[in-house]
Amino acid sequence: MRDRSLVLAEKTTNNRIGYFLQWLNKGSWAVLDQALFAGTHFVLNILLARWLSPDEYGAFAVAFSIFLLLGAFHTAFLTEPMLVFGPGRYNNRFSDYLGYLIYGHWFISLMASLVLFLSYWFFHSKGQIALANSFFGLALAAPFILLLWLTRRAFYVKFNPKYASFGGAFYFIAVCLALLLLYHHEMLSPFWAFIAMAVASALVNISFLVLLRPNWRRLSCNPDFAEAVRMQWTYARWSGATTILTWIPGNIYYSLLPSFVGLGGAGALRATQNVIMPVLHGLSVLSILLVPKFVQVFNHNGKKALFKISKSVSLLFVVLAVFYWVLIIASGPWLMKLLYGDKYLEYNAIIPIIGFLPVSAGIVAVIGGALRAMERPDLVFKSYIITLFSTLTVGIGLTYCGGVIGSGIALLISSLTTAVALTWFYFAGLKT
Repeated sequence: MRDRSLVLAEKTTNNRIGYFLQWLNKGSWAVLDQALFAGTHFVLNILLARWLSPDEYGAFAVAFSIFLLLGAFHTAFLTEPMLVFGPGRYNNRFSDYLGYLIYGHWFISLMASLVLFLSYWFFHSKGQIALANSFFGLALAAPFILLLWLTRRAFYVKFNPKYASFGGAFYFIAVCLALLLLYHHEMLSPFWAFIAMAVASALVNISFLVLLRPNWRRLSCNPDFAEAVRMQWTYARWSGATTILTWIPGNIYYSLLPSFVGLGGAGALRATQNVIMPVLHGLSVLSILLVPKFVQVFNHNGKKALFKISKSVSLLFVVLAVFYWVLIIASGPWLMKLLYGDKYLEYNAIIPIIGFLPVSAGIVAVIGGALRAMERPDLVFKSYIITLFSTLTVGIGLTYCGGVIGSGIALLISSLTTAVALTWFYFAGLKT
C-alpha cells in the first residue's frame, strides 16, 4: 500500500496541474477575445489612417478620445464594479445583478449621446464640419458600443470568455466588411465608420443577451435594486473620479494637438500609437480577467497571497512588454511605411518612445487591478492625482514645444509616473 503522504502529494500536484491548465484555457480564450475586438479597432484605425486624409483621421481620433472619457464613466460605474461584485456578493444572483446594470447602461449611455450631440452642434456652428460629423456619428453609435463593452465583460465574471470571443469573431467580420463596402462605394468617413461599429455592436449584443439571460423583471419587483445602486455608487464614487484622471494623461493630447499643430497632428499621434495597440489591448484583457481572480485570492487567502500573485503577473507582463519594445525599435520605420505608405514617415523618431509605453502600462494594469480587488479605488485615485500634476505641467509643456513628438514623450512620462505612484500606494495598502 502506498504511503499516504505520497498519495496526497501526487493528488496536490495533479490538482495544481489541472488548475494551471484550466486557467491557461480560459486565458487563451480571453486573449483571443481581446485580439478579435482589439484587432477590429486596430484594422479600423489602420484603414482609416490609410484611406482618409490626415485631417479626417484626426477628427476621428479627437472624437473617439472624447468618447473614451464618456465610456470610462460607463466602465467605472457599471463594468468595473461588476468585475468586483459579480464573482463575490452577487455570485449566486448574477442574472438579477446584470439586469440592474443594463438598466443603468441605458441611462448612462443616453446621457453620453446627449453630450456627443451637443459637441456636434458646437463644432457645426464653428464650421468644423469634419469634427461635427464625427461627433454626430458617435452620438448615434454610443449606446450600442457601450452595451457591448458591458456584455463582453459579463462573461469574464463567470470565467467564461469563450462566448465573448465568438462574438468578437462576428464583430471583426461585420466591421471589416462594412468598411470595405463603404470604401468601395466612396462613402467612407468618420461618421460612417462609427455607424458601422454601432450596427456590428447591436448584432453581437443580441446574441450575448440571449446567452447571458439577464433578469428583466421590473425594478419595483427587485427589492435588492436599491442596495445594488448603493454599492455601485460607494465603489464608483472613487473609480468615477479616477476616470477623469485616467483619461487626461492618455487622451488630452488629442484635444491639444489640433490647437497647436492642426487636426493632422492628432491623426499622426494616433497613427504612431496604433503600432503598440495590440500589446496594450492584450495586457488590458489579461488584467481584466485577473481582477475576479484577485478578488478570490484576496477574500480567501489575504494580502500576502494577493501580493505573491500580483508580483508574478507583473514580472510576466514587463518581460513580454520589453520584448515587444525591442521588436518595435527594430521594425518601427518599416512597419509605419507598410501600414500607411509615405503618409506618416516623418514621425518615425517617436516610435522608440511610444514603444516603451506597454512596459509601464503592464505594471499599471496589474497593480491597479490588485488595488481594485482590495476595494481600494481611493488609492488608485490618489495615484492619478500625481499623474495629473505631471500631465498638466510637463505634459502640456512638451506638447506645446514639441508637437507630436513632444506629446509622445509626455505620454510616456505620464504612464511611468502612474506606474510608480500605484506601486508606492499598493505597498502602503498592504501594510494597513
